[in-house]
Amino acid sequence: MRKCIGDPLLYCGHMPWRKPDLSPVPLICLAAIIAGTLLDPARAMPSIAMMVLSAYVLIENPVENFRQFFRDPVLIMLVLVFFVYVASGLNSTEDPTFWLERVRIKLPFLAMPVALIVLRKKITSLQFCSFLYLFLVLTVISSAIITVKFMSDFKDVLKAYSEGRVIETPFSHVRYSLIIAFGVICGFYLYSKNFFFFFRADRWLILAATLYLIFFLHLLAVRSGIAGLYICGIYMIVYTLVRIRNPKVALLIAMIVLVFPVVSYFAGGCEQRIPG
Repeated sequence: MRKCIGDPLLYCGHMPWRKPDLSPVPLICLAAIIAGTLLDPARAMPSIAMMVLSAYVLIENPVENFRQFFRDPVLIMLVLVFFVYVASGLNSTEDPTFWLERVRIKLPFLAMPVALIVLRKKITSLQFCSFLYLFLVLTVISSAIITVKFMSDFKDVLKAYSEGRVIETPFSHVRYSLIIAFGVICGFYLYSKNFFFFFRADRWLILAATLYLIFFLHLLAVRSGIAGLYICGIYMIVYTLVRIRNPKVALLIAMIVLVFPVVSYFAGGCEQRIPG
C-alpha cells in the first residue's frame, strides 16, 4: 500500500489501530471515589467510578485479573457479603421491591473486590500514600466547615445535642463519623510511614491534621465513629509495634487514645449527647 507524505504510520485510506493506554484509568477512578465520598455535588462519582473499574477488569487482561482474584481469600470473603445479603432476603421479606432496591445498593460488594485486584497491580506505594493524603486533606476541609458552624452557633448546637439532635453534616451523621475515623487512620498511617507531599515539614502538618480530626470526631459526638476510631486505634498500636516496628509512634497513638476522650469531654461535646 502506498504511503502518504507526512506521518510514516499514516497510510492512504486508513490509519493503523493502536491499543489505547488505559493504565491511568484505575488511578483516576480512585481519585473520583475519594472526591465523591466527601463532596456532596459529586455523590454520583463513586458509583460511576466503580462501574468503570468493573469494565476495566474485563477489558485489561481479564483472565489474569480473575485468576488473582480467586487466589485471594480476603476478596472472596468480601464478595460473599453480597451473596449472604441476597440469600437472607429470599424468604424473609414481605416487600420484594424494597428487597431488590437494597440488593441494588449492595452491588458494590460484588464489583469492588474484583476492582481492587486492578488497583493493587497498578498503584505504587507512593501513589497509594498520595491518595490517602488527598482523602485526609478533603476530610480536614469538610470538617473545618462544620467546626466553624459549630463555633459560630455554639449555644444552639449544645442545646440541639441536649435535645437528642445532631449537628448538620454533609450526609448521614453515622457514615460521616466513620469517614472522619478513617481519615484519622489515614493520617497516622502517613505519619508512621514518614510520608510528605511537598516538604519534610508536611509530616508535622499531617500529624496536626490527624489530631484535629480526633478532636472533631469527639465534637461530632457520634458513637459509631468514636467506637470505630478506638477499635482501629488498638489495631494501629499492634500494627505499628509488630509490622512497622516503631515503638515511638505506637506510644504516641496509645497516649492519644487515652488522653483525647478526656479532653473532648470537657470541651463540651460528648457529655451533652452521643448519638448512634
